[in-house]
Amino acid sequence: MKTNARPVVIWKKTYDTVTKDEGKRHEVKTVQCFLPNINVKVFLKALNVFMLILLIIAILTNKIKEAAPIMTFILEQLH
Repeated sequence: MKTNARPVVIWKKTYDTVTKDEGKRHEVKTVQCFLPNINVKVFLKALNVFMLILLIIAILTNKIKEAAPIMTFILEQLH
């Protein structure tokens, strides 16, 4: 069964061990995390909605004068 995910190596450690019987042995241990493939359009739409929610919160807390220029710039870049 093939999954629709891509592996990402989080941690990689190399061990060089010396044993009497076998000589030098090289071991590599990795920890991987599988991340799903993300559709860029869906991600940008979700980010747009998140920014609009933050803008509404800024309006409700009377911080609109500080937040409006930053939010406007970011929302313009998302379109």
